[in-house]
Amino acid sequence: MCKSGLLSILGRFGSSLTILTFHRVVTEEEKTQSLNKPMMVTEGQFDSLLKAIRQYGHPISLTDAVEGLRKGSSFKPGTVVITFDDGYYDFYARAFPLLKEYGIPATMFLTTGVIGNQHEYPWWDEVDYYARSRKDNPYRRGDGLTNDLENAIQLIEQLPADRTERDEAAIREALNRVALEERNRFIGKIRSTMLKDQPRSQLMLTWDNVREMSGFIEIANHTVNHHLLDRLDPQSIRDEITGASERIEQETGLQCSGMAYPAGVFTPQVAAIARECGIEYAVTTRFANNSGKTNLMSLNRKDAGYLFIENRIEPSYYKVTVSGVLDRFRKDYTDSPGVLSSKREPKDIHGESGSTPLIVHVIYHLAVGGLENGLVNLINRFPAKRYRHVIICLTDYTDFRNRIRNPDVKVYVLHKRPGKDLRIYLKLWRLFRQLRPDIVHTRNLATLESQLPALLAGVPHRVHGEHGRDISDIDGASRKYQLLRRLFSPMVQRYIALSHDLERYLQSRVGIPASKITHICNGVDTEKFKPAGQKKAGILPENFSGSDKIVIGTVGRMEAVKDQINLANAFIRLVNDHPEGGEHLRLVMIGDGALRGPAVSLLEEAGLGDIAWLPGERDTVPELLGAMDVFVLPSLAEGISNTILEAMATGLPIVATNVGGNSELLVDGTTGLLVPRSNPDALAAAIRRYADDPGLRLGHGASARRRCESEFSINIMVKNYQELYEGLLPANRKSIIASASGC
Repeated sequence: MCKSGLLSILGRFGSSLTILTFHRVVTEEEKTQSLNKPMMVTEGQFDSLLKAIRQYGHPISLTDAVEGLRKGSSFKPGTVVITFDDGYYDFYARAFPLLKEYGIPATMFLTTGVIGNQHEYPWWDEVDYYARSRKDNPYRRGDGLTNDLENAIQLIEQLPADRTERDEAAIREALNRVALEERNRFIGKIRSTMLKDQPRSQLMLTWDNVREMSGFIEIANHTVNHHLLDRLDPQSIRDEITGASERIEQETGLQCSGMAYPAGVFTPQVAAIARECGIEYAVTTRFANNSGKTNLMSLNRKDAGYLFIENRIEPSYYKVTVSGVLDRFRKDYTDSPGVLSSKREPKDIHGESGSTPLIVHVIYHLAVGGLENGLVNLINRFPAKRYRHVIICLTDYTDFRNRIRNPDVKVYVLHKRPGKDLRIYLKLWRLFRQLRPDIVHTRNLATLESQLPALLAGVPHRVHGEHGRDISDIDGASRKYQLLRRLFSPMVQRYIALSHDLERYLQSRVGIPASKITHICNGVDTEKFKPAGQKKAGILPENFSGSDKIVIGTVGRMEAVKDQINLANAFIRLVNDHPEGGEHLRLVMIGDGALRGPAVSLLEEAGLGDIAWLPGERDTVPELLGAMDVFVLPSLAEGISNTILEAMATGLPIVATNVGGNSELLVDGTTGLLVPRSNPDALAAAIRRYADDPGLRLGHGASARRRCESEFSINIMVKNYQELYEGLLPANRKSIIASASGC
């Protein structure tokens, strides 16, 4: 159960001011082809955001917002200002009509030097056009290029068709580090390579467009040429600011008193010069909200792209992002769309250059259990050179950790406190940022909320596995748990359902599209678990051995959901009703937990303590299964049971309750018998069929082994997980996997 209190956080909707920044509103095709994807939203996205603002927020103009900040006024919850930078024509063609339709005000910060100029684009768009045109390099080696510019050109030339946004970000960052004069020469050479007689589509607004919109849209200053002001001398800063303000006032007849710093970059000197030039407020690209304490010359803005999860608005995530609750997670992390501060350090375009992809597995507790056993089996079987693995335990781990064979697999523990522990999100976020995983894989409801810090930390691929039911929701009927899963579903890119029962639950109860769900059943090591042949002496107590003894056994955590009390009651009925039952029948329960003591007491009170053995947890499960004649799983709920698979691989007939994925593993009447849960009489009757018929035991056991070998081997499971992970990774990471395997 999720007890962190995140739902109570999401219920808050703060009263500070959010200023949103956009650049372009484009078609899906335009966004796919561009190097500048972070600057873009599609028309459908923009429309959905305006609907969300109307439904959940309170839109106001930037002028009214600045006046409220100047007076120290408080804002209504969800107060939002919309701003656009640069002055792209698609604002006029696509955004402006929608803003008028919804009656939502906006401010456009114009880069005046490119307004009305059809033949010249802003420098980053010239680079984008050059990259898409696949023209030859306008430079030759030996032309005296700086490392940054040469690196950027090489990256453009090497762009794969399936390039990632990291590739594109590396190009933008490299070009932002290039000196202004050199970059201008590069842009000039790019333009000279383009066909002058080939018309290019209109990219920027015309002044006629600006004048037409100025009655509804506020127009403000984004300098003349979009140069980073902290790199210019004082007079050049004044020329950039005053030149833009004067042109705007000349063309529109409206006073220009506000500006946006290019790329959000400014210094105290830049801000002081802007004030001297008549600027009363200026906006940055710092990801935060604003209050009466915010300096009007350094207002915070949030890139609107971060309001979308997988290209759509999810109401709760929208509210919590606009509210400012998550702002501290974005501090010193979020980049502005399209361009970055000149003071940022360069980043390798693939994270750890050339490194093997890292998968971080988040679980609640690493101890004996089916989920944990499946995870350890998966890690132990994955090719060590192809992937790296890290396990994060929200609480702690036991000696079960020692079953991980690869010494390079690190296990982190966060020591989550019982109940609400909001610190866990900050711990996870910091750890994800430190590890920089390619994939985060959470398991079951107890870890689902870890998807949020993974998203905020920029983890590119996020997977969630549903392994089984919670004891408080064994039928999946809880509306609270359905809502919680639905709330986090936009953050999850891929679901893994271990059983078809869980797959149906995710689709019908939670509303997850079938296209996002992959069914991967657990697998078992058929070499480790195999028919024993002749039973070994010394595995069980002395009075449990002998050809006349029929050992009925189970393995598992002795907790309420596993319902071993049901088996104890069934065994008592069986012994009492079976001729010479006490002479021939024996009961073995392997495992520890809250039910062990009550089960021991129940059996002793029935006078069966000497023919029932409950030794607690054991490391010799394969040998213990080999000493059994019938395996029983009396659970109230299951996903895909590892112990059923281990018993099948051992060649045992199985009696199991007809819950969860048990019916997917067993063929009733062929490899085992299915009975209703919480019904000791039915359980006793099924066990008696095997106790009375050695041929049935052998036949069903052999069929179980064959089915396990053909459908549930661990190699099949590992192959399925590997295909899923590789399907998520971009081509450059797949090439690393291929080279590691010698392909």
